Amino acid sequence: MTSTDVVKFDKRLPDMLAAAEQSIRRFGIRKTSMGDVAAIAKVSRATLYNYFKDKDELVAAVLNNAGEQFCKAAEQEVAQHETLLDKITQAIIWCRQQSNSDLFLNISETEPETAAMMALNGQHIQSCMDFWPAHVQQAIDAGEISSSLDCNKTADWIQRVILSIVLFPGSQLELDNPKQLKVHLEQFLFSGFSD
Repeated sequence: MTSTDVVKFDKRLPDMLAAAEQSIRRFGIRKTSMGDVAAIAKVSRATLYNYFKDKDELVAAVLNNAGEQFCKAAEQEVAQHETLLDKITQAIIWCRQQSNSDLFLNISETEPETAAMMALNGQHIQSCMDFWPAHVQQAIDAGEISSSLDCNKTADWIQRVILSIVLFPGSQLELDNPKQLKVHLEQFLFSGFSD
């Protein structure tokens, strides 16, 4: 393969992932076919198979790509806030808003087991957990929370709370009300973080 071929190969990948995402949004994962994706991407099925050995590998690539974009955007959103409490509150609100985006909403409605697998993907959870220790340390340094807390264990707990609230909202709390959510987190989460 020449360097020109490699460049062409690399340039096609984003188009094929976008085509696969479009197909998944429109038809759902079960009904999406390699032929559909190839047609939308305007490539041959053979070309698509040069990138992905089968539909499962293609779907995994689409979901991983969506998850990576989700984590990056979440990090940017959360980093804009000053206190750890505000960051966690915003993370929950933002994640709930994003869960209603086209791809996630479509999958959660048509294939809830796939949506659960996406939400519980270990790679994405680890990526999100890697984000929190620095913010926990900042909160310790600022005196917001106890200096006796282990940053990694606290980050793990924060991520578990966020996932729990986003995935299993319950009926005792208006999650789209930032003030109520912040009071709830302060009462039930931050009480355990204080000296």
